[in-house]
This record gives sequence, structure tokens and C-alpha cells, in this order.
Amino acid sequence: MITLHEYNGLNDKLIEDLHALVDCCEAVDGHTPMIYWEVLKLKRDIPGDYCLYKDGEMIGYLSTFNFEDYTIEVSFSIHPDFRNQSLFEHLLDYARDKLQLLYYDALILSSDILDTTLSKIFNRLGAEATHKEYILKRENLGKENISALDSIELVQVKKKEDAELLAQIHERAFHSDLEMMLQRFSKTVTMPNRCCFLALYHGEPIGALHARIDSPDVTCLHDIGIIPEKRHSGFGLQMLKLALNTLIAEGHHHFELVVATNNHHALHLYQNCGFSLRQTYQFWRINKDFSFPPHYKITERRH
Repeated sequence: MITLHEYNGLNDKLIEDLHALVDCCEAVDGHTPMIYWEVLKLKRDIPGDYCLYKDGEMIGYLSTFNFEDYTIEVSFSIHPDFRNQSLFEHLLDYARDKLQLLYYDALILSSDILDTTLSKIFNRLGAEATHKEYILKRENLGKENISALDSIELVQVKKKEDAELLAQIHERAFHSDLEMMLQRFSKTVTMPNRCCFLALYHGEPIGALHARIDSPDVTCLHDIGIIPEKRHSGFGLQMLKLALNTLIAEGHHHFELVVATNNHHALHLYQNCGFSLRQTYQFWRINKDFSFPPHYKITERRH
């Protein structure tokens, strides 16, 4: 019998079960689903983690995350032996009922670029392909050589009051909502598994870079940005190399990051630092009021 379990944040045992599920999927598919490991333990406004179990084994998983205004991102995985049973549809329908408590316009789904089966499922549900992202990785390459005529200073910030500077850089570099970024960085800047860096040019902040230590084997770099008026001067490459050298000196040697496939300048910069392409994700947007096609009709839920 398949049972559905609902949580608000996953504990260590559930994350261990999810790792086993994802490893099984990777062994069969050759790629991994988009899983946001770094936030799985966090509590949300409403429960957003749904797991399917059979005989003590996790065979299905789906979580919902509100990373941006008015959209809900959906992360999921279904065991290869239990596909073609509408389990994903059951989970998606169940999660959507819970999401009625939140104000949002659309769901964001993702699939590996080569996963034609998921692409067909999303198309049947009326989802529209939006953008693609590369996952890049860098492993055991040693410290970077830095030769720059115009140097910057990289400082690591750890205090809650530093969140405002980080948010201001993010607003200018990515046109993000300042208040939302301030709330976000106020929480993350003091976390023990986070490293937040500010790039200073003649004492003035011009860029920021964040590192999240997901495990002893993975350090994820994210929110890497230089303010517009200081771009194309080599500062982005300097900042990245300085951050890598700092993290390597602290014992971290395995890095990954995400970049939009149309951001050719950033992709070239990362490749100059030894990052290589490992996986490409296609993202999809689907209106929250979508309906299941007749042959997907869900007549009962598995509890």
C-alpha cells in the first residue's frame, strides 16, 4: 500500500530517504531532478513537503517553495519502478489544494533538458517552457592565480547588519526587490553553513558573492553579482577567484553553481575558473488553475 505523508520541513531521516530516491533515479535516468537541498529543513507558511512511501521506502517526493513573488516552484522525484501510475499528478493535485491558502499566479516546474517524458507530461498539462539553466561543477583544481592591474578587496561578512549592504548590491546587480533581499540575507548571513562576501573597490562595495556549504563534498556558489557601472573591468573574475581561494584555504574543494543558458558572459567567466557543464534544466510555467486532461483524471488520492 502506498501512503502519503505531509510535512513542513524534512528531518535528517527523511532527507536520507530522499537522497536514496534521487540516487536511484540518477542510476536509471543518468541525471538528477532539481532538488533544493539547502532549504528542505526550513519551515514555511504552510506545509509544503509531500512524500509517498511503500514498504518503508520513499518512492515519491514533491515540495513547493515560494522563492519569488506570485510563483511557486515545485521540486519532485518519482521512483523509476513506480512511474506511469500518475503518482506525480496525485502529488501535484494534492499540493495545489494546500496552496490555495497562498496568493500566487503560477507554478514553476523543471526537468532535465533531455527528459522527453517529463516534457510531454508538462505539455499535456498546458505548461509553457520558459528558460534553461546550466549546472556547473569544479573539483580539486587548486587555488587560482590572480593577476590584475586594478585590484579589489574581498571581505567576508557575518553580521546581521551586513545584510543591508548585500541586499543593496543584489538590487543593483539583479534589479531585485530590496526589501525581499533584506529579509532573505538577514536570515542567511549568520548561518554557520553560509559564507557571504563583499567585493570592495577603494573601500566601496561593488559586488557580492555567496557560498552555501551543502555538505563536506559540495559548496554551492550563488548570487554572484557586480553592480552595472563596474562590469566588464575584470572585477567579476577577480571576485570569483578570490572567493574560491578563500574557500579552498578553508578546506572546500568541490564547487557548483547555476547560470542561465543565455548568460554567455557569466558562463565564459565561470569556465575561465575551471567550472564545467554537468547538467541542463528546462523550466516550465503553468497557470495555477490548470486542469488535468481526461486520461489524467485523478479519481482518488493515495493516503
